[in-house]
Amino acid sequence: WNLFISTQKGDVHLLNWSTLRRTLEGLSFAGGYSVEDILQHHFGVDRSPVNFTRFWRGMEAILQKHGANQRGVHLDLRTQQKVASLRCFRDAVLDDLSPLPGMRPAAYAALQLRKLYEHLHRDALRAGQPPVAAYWEEKLRSFQLHDQETVTDDEVANALLTWLGDMHQEHEELVSEEDEGCDASSSDEPEPERGRRWPVGGNPAST
Repeated sequence: WNLFISTQKGDVHLLNWSTLRRTLEGLSFAGGYSVEDILQHHFGVDRSPVNFTRFWRGMEAILQKHGANQRGVHLDLRTQQKVASLRCFRDAVLDDLSPLPGMRPAAYAALQLRKLYEHLHRDALRAGQPPVAAYWEEKLRSFQLHDQETVTDDEVANALLTWLGDMHQEHEELVSEEDEGCDASSSDEPEPERGRRWPVGGNPAST
């Protein structure tokens, strides 16, 4: 997303169709599809600007389908579960929520979003994923909107981008702590005055 956004001027919350096409030009896709074919299939034929919610699902599908998603970031289990839950949130926004009629840009009633948080919280509890349940419980606690208030589609997309960024930062901090823990445990010189720094392992802080 940041790579695409950095190549266009102006709006940093929506990707222009021309930006998508220009950034993907020069790449080869399985099946001999053109860039325009790929974009229309995954982002629609109207060539309208794309927010992060649509971009994430569309680009993920493109990379998986055309064999370009071979490299990935190794995530600890809790972060994997949270990202998977955010995918469910993303897909529900795109497929299940009903935009309010006559609103431009598209908008949802806050009640719909609160119910979606509650649904994902229950799913996490049923799946035996306490960190994910705690994540959505915190989102519910911090949800300040009244049920009749509205949230635009783009505001939801920006929030989703922020949440993923926060998870990425937590993961980087976890890796850094693990590395520091390994360095400390392999040292021949104990440092009792500083205390022992244990690796966190697969337990990042809940958000």
